[in-house]
Amino acid sequence: MRPAPRVIPRDLVRGFTLIEVLVAMAIFALLAVGAYQVLNQVLQADKSSQEKSGRLAELQQAMLTVERDMLQLTSRQVRFPGGDKQASVFKGGPFLLDSEDDGILFTRRGWQNPAAMLPRSEVQLAAYRLKEGKLVKDYYFYPDPDVGVEPQEQPLLAGVDAFKVRYYDGKDWQESWDAAALPRAIELKLKLKDFGELSRRFAVPTPDKDDSSGEDK
Repeated sequence: MRPAPRVIPRDLVRGFTLIEVLVAMAIFALLAVGAYQVLNQVLQADKSSQEKSGRLAELQQAMLTVERDMLQLTSRQVRFPGGDKQASVFKGGPFLLDSEDDGILFTRRGWQNPAAMLPRSEVQLAAYRLKEGKLVKDYYFYPDPDVGVEPQEQPLLAGVDAFKVRYYDGKDWQESWDAAALPRAIELKLKLKDFGELSRRFAVPTPDKDDSSGEDK
C-alpha cells in the first residue's frame, strides 16, 4: 500500500503579501537608481578626463609648433604677399594681417624638404594671428608668393580669448616690431578660456652672416 500523502495544513501555506512585494520592488528600484548614478558619474568623469587630455595634447602641439618656428627665425626680408620687398625682416603688431588681436609675419628656416624633392626651398614665409577665437598659422609654399596666392591656413589652438606679443630689443620690451633686424627675444601670451593666461619667452637665435642677403637656400 502506498502511504497516504501528507496534507499540509492550510494555515501553514502562505506567500508574499502585497506590502512585502512593494517593499522588495522599492528596494530593487533604489539599488538600480544608485547603480545608475554611480555608473553615470564614472562615465562623466571618463568623458571629462578624455576631453582634458585631448585639450592638453592640442595645447602642447600648438606650443611645440610655435617654439619650433621661433627658434628657427631667419633675417630674410619680409615680402607681403603680392607686394614689394620690405626693409624689415620681421613684422609684428596689433591687428596685423587682419588679426583679431596681435599678429606677426616672419620667415623661418628648417622647413624640411628632403633631397629637394619638392619644388620649393627650406625657407618658409609664415604668420600667426587670431581668427574667430583660434590661434592660426598662415604659411606660403614660397617665400615670395605671387599676387592672389592665398596662404595655407593651419588652426593651432581653439578657445583663445587674447593673443599678445612683445619684442625685446636688448634694453626694453616693445609692443610692436618693424625693423631691419630681428628682436633679441619674443614673448607670447595666450589667454585661454579654460587654462587662463599662458606666457612663453623665446630667445631669438643669432642671425647667420649670409642671412642678411635675403637669398633662399
